[in-house]
Amino acid sequence: MSDALETLAGGPSAALPLPVAPTAPSGQPLADADAELYDAWRKHIERGFENNNRMFDRTLNAFMYPYWVTVGMYIVLFVVGISAFVVAARLSFESGKEMYTLLFGGIGAVAFLTFFLTRPLQALEENLQFITWLGIIYNTYWTRLAYMTDQTTVQRDLEAATNETIAKIKDLLTTHADRSGKRPGLR
Repeated sequence: MSDALETLAGGPSAALPLPVAPTAPSGQPLADADAELYDAWRKHIERGFENNNRMFDRTLNAFMYPYWVTVGMYIVLFVVGISAFVVAARLSFESGKEMYTLLFGGIGAVAFLTFFLTRPLQALEENLQFITWLGIIYNTYWTRLAYMTDQTTVQRDLEAATNETIAKIKDLLTTHADRSGKRPGLR
C-alpha cells in the first residue's frame, strides 16, 4: 500500500481517496521541505486507511454472518418440508398408519408454506441492498474525513459530515423498517 500512497499522494491521478499532500509554511511541498515529517504524515494516512478497511470489514462481516445463517436456516426449512412429505408418503404406502402420515404431512406442509409465505429470497435480496447502501454511506463518510485538511474549518466540516452520515443511516433504518413491515408473512 505504501507504493500506492507514494504514487498517489503527489499525483493528480489518484485511485484512492487521499488528501492533498501537505505543504510546509513556506509553500514548498512537505516531502521536499521535511522528508521525515512527510513520511510520518504518509504513514499516518496509510494507517488510517488500513484501520478504516478493518472497520469496514468488521461491519460487513457483522451483517453477512446473520445473512448466511438465515440462508442456512431457509435451506434447512426447505429440506425439512420436502423430507417430511417424503416420509409421510412412504409411511402411508408402507405401513398404513394414518396418524404418522398426518403428522409428517402436516409438518411438511407447514414448513413448505412458511418458506413460501415469508418470501425468503425477497428478504435476502433486500438485505443485500441495504448492506450495499450502508457500505456506500460508510465509505463516503471516511472519504470526506480524508479530505478534511483545512484546520480553520475542520471541526465544522467534521460535524457536518457526521450529522449527514447519521441522517443517512437513519434514512436507511427507516426504509428497512418500512420494507420489512410490508413483506408478507406470518404475523
